[in-house]
Amino acid sequence: MYNFNSTDIVTALPAPTGVMAAGIAGGGLSVCWNAVTGASSYNIYMASVSGVSQSNYASLAGGHVQTNAAYSNGCATPHTSGLTAGSSWYVVVTASGSGV
Repeated sequence: MYNFNSTDIVTALPAPTGVMAAGIAGGGLSVCWNAVTGASSYNIYMASVSGVSQSNYASLAGGHVQTNAAYSNGCATPHTSGLTAGSSWYVVVTASGSGV
């Protein structure tokens, strides 16, 4: 039998807020968000159709994920290139880490 104490409880980190994306030169994308307390890394899920999520991105058109996105000064640049100017991309950012 195992006795639990409060340090054994792991809570999920909240989703980052203020997520915004903008195209950058060279057909790339810059994604910005507010940092999450306790997060040590972030994942960026993207697709060229709406409704993208952590669980379905791979099945959607253009769907891919950037794990452990390099977050600096509030933004990250996922490994994207060759995006068509004027096209729409849908983005979801998740936080990972030990929490608070």
